Amino acid sequence: MLRPQARALMRALGAVEDEWRDLRQAVGELRSGRALPLRIASTPSIGQGLIAQALRQLVTEYPLARIELIMGDAPTELSQGTADIGVMFSPRVTDDIALTPLAQASIIALVRNDDPLAQRCSVSLNDIKNRRLICFDREKSPLGWLIARAHEDVGLDYAPFMTVPYSISAAHLMAQKGDVTLIDSLLIEAQRFDGLARLLVTPEIPITICLMTVRSRPLSRLASRFVEILLRS
Repeated sequence: MLRPQARALMRALGAVEDEWRDLRQAVGELRSGRALPLRIASTPSIGQGLIAQALRQLVTEYPLARIELIMGDAPTELSQGTADIGVMFSPRVTDDIALTPLAQASIIALVRNDDPLAQRCSVSLNDIKNRRLICFDREKSPLGWLIARAHEDVGLDYAPFMTVPYSISAAHLMAQKGDVTLIDSLLIEAQRFDGLARLLVTPEIPITICLMTVRSRPLSRLASRFVEILLRS
């Protein structure tokens, strides 16, 4: 028979056991990545290639992890706290965002297969100066700024017929014979476009893929592991 003091102790220990069970569950969710999602801001072409490869390895290690891919302006998403990590081409950022170069790519041209240029291996900006150009806005896109600067270096005006936010949008909007788009080379590696020919651009317009993190905000366990995988790939 238990004395009243022993029964009171058993009741107290029951509450402690419940709290300990809840604590173990919370720790398990943190370790598995379920408690805090990994939020990555990027562009479609990087998301389908570099990021997708790294995520395939990450989810083998953390099969219960929650992951959000955000297609938006990565520096803005990081500054607002809506993303943990950003991956972007040649970004222009604030002092609080740390940049780590990951890989190199370049600007290429796409034309329709029925275009005479499709028989060539490369084109210059002079070759397409009178074409209907579907490309990026120079003020809103780092790639647009690089392409505009390349035009100015050879004495040409940069005046796209239509501006788009992403390379994949430009590729899908090439409806007329004679249309040309200048996009990042990663898109062609990640996705196939029937009816379009890929051409090198001369002189080369190099671009750098950068990892972005916020200096003043520590990374979660899941985000840190993702960064390690990215840097090794």
